[in-house]
Amino acid sequence: MKRILVFVASLSILFCAGCFPVLVGDMRTDLTPRMPNDNVEVFTDRESIPWPYKSIGVITSTENTWFKTLPDQRLIGEIVERAKTMGADGVILVSRIAYPHRYVAEAIVKEESGVSVPVPLPPQSDVNINTNDI
Repeated sequence: MKRILVFVASLSILFCAGCFPVLVGDMRTDLTPRMPNDNVEVFTDRESIPWPYKSIGVITSTENTWFKTLPDQRLIGEIVERAKTMGADGVILVSRIAYPHRYVAEAIVKEESGVSVPVPLPPQSDVNINTNDI
């Protein structure tokens, strides 16, 4: 009986340790109030942005799990919708996390000073992100 109890306790600990919540959401780095913007552009690298920009935050999409699998376009679309409410002019897809599958993006606005001010983020992944279907 004691062996069964130890086995069940060990199994419970393993199950609980393997299932932990992952924070998903927005992190604002600039709290300047902005009106929502319906014209958010999607960029896959900083070099392709045609105007000077300022980072206003980081957005993380919801994650895909075994129980829910969303296509890339829907995850990126979710990031764009949340960027619209932040008043962003664009988002830079800076990372694609393999598991749990999700995207991390930098929300940006046009910078009037003429000098780009990015937020320091980890280097972009080597994954090719196709935004043609968004």
